[in-house]
Amino acid sequence: MVVAEWGHFFGMNGQSRKVTVNNRQSQQVALYWQTKLEKTETDLTMGFYHDGGTGAIATWIGALWRGSSISTNVTSGAGKWRMAPIPQWKGGQASNGNWGGSTEVVLKRSKHPKEAAEFAKWLSTDESGIDIYRTEAGAYPVKAASLNSKLLNSATASYGNQNLNDVFKGASKQGDPSFQWGPTMNELYTDLGDNFSNAGTGKGTLVDGLNATQESTVSFLKKQGESVSEEGRFWVRGWKQTEVVVDSSRRGEREVTSVVIRGDDVCACRWEKGLSAPA
Repeated sequence: MVVAEWGHFFGMNGQSRKVTVNNRQSQQVALYWQTKLEKTETDLTMGFYHDGGTGAIATWIGALWRGSSISTNVTSGAGKWRMAPIPQWKGGQASNGNWGGSTEVVLKRSKHPKEAAEFAKWLSTDESGIDIYRTEAGAYPVKAASLNSKLLNSATASYGNQNLNDVFKGASKQGDPSFQWGPTMNELYTDLGDNFSNAGTGKGTLVDGLNATQESTVSFLKKQGESVSEEGRFWVRGWKQTEVVVDSSRRGEREVTSVVIRGDDVCACRWEKGLSAPA
C-alpha cells in the first residue's frame, strides 16, 4: 500500500543513499492499520493459514505470488477466495506497486558464463521458458506479449475459476517506474516484522516501528561503508509538522532558520528526527 501511493524506501541523493522508510506514505499506512489492529499471527502455518480457511481472515493484501500461497496452504478455503485490485486511497485513482521479483544473475566465477547467460535470456523471453518459470516458480512474465498467453489466462479452480490475470495484467501497468529497491531489503523486512510485532503486543505503535526500522536501516548501511542521507522531520513552532529532506551532514545542527513554509512565511525550526507533531 505504501508503494501504491508512490512511497519510496530508498533513493539516491547525489553519491549518498537516501533512506526514507518512515516516509509520509508509510506513516499513512501505519496510522490506518493501527486503528484496526486487534491481533497478530506470528505462526502462519497454525495461525494465519488456519484462520484463512475458516473465514476469520477475509482479506490479504499481497503480490501475485501470494495467490499460490493461499491455494497451497488454505485448502479448506478452496473456491471461496477471489483476487481484486488493491484498495486506493483516493476515488478514481489507479496506482499500484511491485512486491518482490526475480533476477537471473551469472556469477563471475561461473564455469559456463555464456551458456548461463543464454539460459537466463531464454527463461525470460522464450514462451516455453516463460511458461516453465511461471508454472514452477510462480514468476510473472517480464515480456509484455506473454501477458496474453493461454497459461497465464486460464481459470484457477481454487479461486472459483477466476482468471487471476485479469487483475494483475491491469495492475502491471499502474506501478511507479521510479521505485528503487535498496541493498538491504532482507534486513529491512526482518526489522519491520520484529518492530511491528511489538506494536501487536502493545509495545509501541506501528509508526514507532517505522521509526525504529529507519534507524536500524541507516545504521546497517553505514556499517557497510555506505554514505547515507535521511529524510527527517522539522517541528515548526506554531505550524503543522512538515517534511523536509535533510542531508546527513546537517543533522548535527539543532537550530535551523530561514526555512520557507506555506509560501513566503518563514519560521524558526528545530530539527528533531522522528518527532511527532504536538497535539
